Amino acid sequence: MSGAVRLATLHRVLQPVMGWNGAHPYEFDLGGGRYGESGLDVPERPRLKHAGRVTLESAVGELEGFDYFYGAGHGWQHRLQVEALLPPDAGLRLARCVDGANACPPERSGDIDDYQTLVQIIADPDHPQHVQELATLGGRFDD
Repeated sequence: MSGAVRLATLHRVLQPVMGWNGAHPYEFDLGGGRYGESGLDVPERPRLKHAGRVTLESAVGELEGFDYFYGAGHGWQHRLQVEALLPPDAGLRLARCVDGANACPPERSGDIDDYQTLVQIIADPDHPQHVQELATLGGRFDD
């Protein structure tokens, strides 16, 4: 990804990669700086800096990775590994996916415990909620 991309744009890139639609607040934690959108329900977090005003390159500096939080309440925490920040390139619109496997948690799947319960329900055709949950996910789910 280009280092010239703003953190708010990175959030918009991560959303469809995860199969999400941006319905919840988000935050990037880059060690000494927190950027994002206010609304995460965690009172001890300091005021966030605006993610649309800082580039990936200036925020990341020499970090090897940083955290991305998505969702109100417990939500989801992802560790983003910095492999390289690329110069702006006409051949690369925003980002390139280099690896991946399995389905991501659906937008409204709750936290990790809720997601694990959902995966168990979908894996068990005899579970009373199996048909309903599978239908909610479009009839197919690759966990």
